[in-house]
Amino acid sequence: MDRGIGRMKLTFGLIGGGRISHSHIAAAEFDDLAELKAGCFSRNSDKNMEFGRSYGLDPERVYTDYAEMAEAESKRPDKLDFVIVTTPNISHYPVCREFLSRGFNVVCDKPVTVTSEQAYELERIAEERGLLFAVTYTYGGLPFVHLAREIYNSGEVGKAYFISLKYYRGSRLAEIIANDIKTWRFTKAISGPGGTIADLGTHLDYLGRFLMGSNLKKVLARLINKPGQVELDTTGTVLVEYDNGVEGTISVAQAACGHDNDIELEILCEKGTIRWNFDCHASVMVDYLDGRSVIHREPGVSSEAVKKFAHKSPNLTDPQTTGFINIYSGFLKTLASRKEGDTKQYFYPTLRDGICGIKFVEACIRSNQNGNIWVNL
Repeated sequence: MDRGIGRMKLTFGLIGGGRISHSHIAAAEFDDLAELKAGCFSRNSDKNMEFGRSYGLDPERVYTDYAEMAEAESKRPDKLDFVIVTTPNISHYPVCREFLSRGFNVVCDKPVTVTSEQAYELERIAEERGLLFAVTYTYGGLPFVHLAREIYNSGEVGKAYFISLKYYRGSRLAEIIANDIKTWRFTKAISGPGGTIADLGTHLDYLGRFLMGSNLKKVLARLINKPGQVELDTTGTVLVEYDNGVEGTISVAQAACGHDNDIELEILCEKGTIRWNFDCHASVMVDYLDGRSVIHREPGVSSEAVKKFAHKSPNLTDPQTTGFINIYSGFLKTLASRKEGDTKQYFYPTLRDGICGIKFVEACIRSNQNGNIWVNL
């Protein structure tokens, strides 16, 4: 890690309080560059205070309302450097807008909003006020995803013509069948108009754009809400075409029994295929036209794509934690650099990536609602 950056710890607050909030806090504090100082964690006052106490916060900086928090923290001489938003999807926009409007940098879970109009409005405010905005596309922070892109960009397997992206989970199958209240991801009033296509599909959309170095041109989607009677999609198949002409598929499922966090990607090219999957996240396989197969894995990978994350081994922590840590590391070092008058940019998914993600969701929904037709982005 570049210890010359951010000599003084950055401070942050968090709005949310679900299980994922602890992962965000741990990742933000991992490099000892930042410290949680304030938050709004629950509508339940007892749970709210208990969350704050568990992190040793001053009770005066544990708030019952995010707007109250934004106003109070904006007036403090030790104003927070940034806030993290981990609330359900439908509230991302009003919470982020409130804090951006009061001059706070923001890190937000994906999808960043539930409409592209909302996302563009956040971008306008952030640009007007010169604020940073990160979106936590977790798997974009995994070093060997970056290695896969580096191998493709090297040209050694030729030009890509097809990309396959898959994300299957089965942990919510029982809740989906029971239509349990906990399945907020499939309830429009809480999740927004997208279910699994927003929850898992946006991860794959980001990975595809990151690997191809190209935005999506058009999609054709088939979304279903089986089994059970949930309101939003549980499963989806999307045909995609990128601006660079590469075609592909995105497949998602939240009701896939036997699958935990099953993420796979393959880039089919003129001279070979590049493969990566979540279960073997610290390796990339390349199959060549001449019959060779090469597995790039730790230890011993000297690639710049992996070395830029060298301050933490991919094997020290679980892959989701690693992804979060690397995204926060890049965001924090960029923010610390800005505070010191520099403009050096480190890796993290940006609000522009978040805008592309919600446009992907909207296009898939339009395609599905109109008889599974091609929709331009």
